Amino acid sequence: MTDSDSSIVPVKRRNGLRKDLREIYESRNILRSLVSKNLFGRYRNSVLGFGWHFVMPIIMLVVYYVVFTEVRAMEVYKEVFE
Repeated sequence: MTDSDSSIVPVKRRNGLRKDLREIYESRNILRSLVSKNLFGRYRNSVLGFGWHFVMPIIMLVVYYVVFTEVRAMEVYKEVFE
């Protein structure tokens, strides 16, 4: 297969990223509306509402802290002083 036989020809785009970013910026109101509907709709019927978005990572942080400091330290303490 030679270069002349290839059917895929790369197309050079000029300012593609700039154009895409400009389109996103121009439609920012629609994007903001869709994101807010998605976030607030997901937690609509829950007790904390949108707060769950922030509470769950904090709870996981506390769980990881307890597991990797307190529980693991107890096992090391037993091994050292037996």
